[in-house]
Amino acid sequence: MLHKTLFHELTGVDPRIKADRPALLTPDTVSYFFLAKGHVMEFYRIGPQAKKAVALFFGPEEFVLPSHTDFSGFAALDKVETEELSHRTIVRALRNFKGANLQYRVIQERYREKVRATVHAMQSLTAPERYAQLKAAQPWVLELAKEEDVANYLGISVRMLRGFQASNFILI
Repeated sequence: MLHKTLFHELTGVDPRIKADRPALLTPDTVSYFFLAKGHVMEFYRIGPQAKKAVALFFGPEEFVLPSHTDFSGFAALDKVETEELSHRTIVRALRNFKGANLQYRVIQERYREKVRATVHAMQSLTAPERYAQLKAAQPWVLELAKEEDVANYLGISVRMLRGFQASNFILI
């Protein structure tokens, strides 16, 4: 069975193909960051034309984990304040602080659920359903992100997005 990640789902890259890692991971490699303030968008740029694929949106007080170690990029949608967490910092916390394991599991599960919901939406929901889900779960995305990025994330055209917004589209 192939294991398709969010990256593979959005880019169409075959999961059996392994990318050459451009740099070694070290203890100081930033594993993820805490978004204390603001909003960010994760995206991938791959291929000869460097086409952008919008992956996820994150809001205040969320832990942001890159969904791909080599291809993930982040763009701030407004003024952000972050706290970077290196691999070393995470391992030390897990070893030295009682309860850190539970907190780490909760962070990981919230992130996995966000990814699962995105993959499910792309595989199983119609365009209107994906729009309605985004509007219900993260309405700020429609205000802060560029139309092109929202349309890319939803897998629709900008024209279709504008149509949904003009009709104040809501699924019942």
